[in-house]
Amino acid sequence: MTALNIIAAILCAFAGLGALAMAMARHARDVFGRTPERRTAWSLRIFGMVMLCAAYAFSVYAWGPKVGPVGWFGVLSAAALAVVTILAVKTPAGR
Repeated sequence: MTALNIIAAILCAFAGLGALAMAMARHARDVFGRTPERRTAWSLRIFGMVMLCAAYAFSVYAWGPKVGPVGWFGVLSAAALAVVTILAVKTPAGR
């Protein structure tokens, strides 16, 4: 059960950080070729924050209230590395 909570935390953190990145005009333009509309950007920001809160909840549930926040930072680090790697691959070489 703990392994599933850790995997859920990693997936939620990845989705949250990816949504926050896509809410930024530069990254959305690099990936999709256009900037998101204002309403879409706000929706992505809210979704990203909700997913990061869910990742925190899964981390605390998996590791307990003392170690959970530390595990959450590790989960965020792993998810951020994945998002940055994907954005680096999707970005054109000229930028």
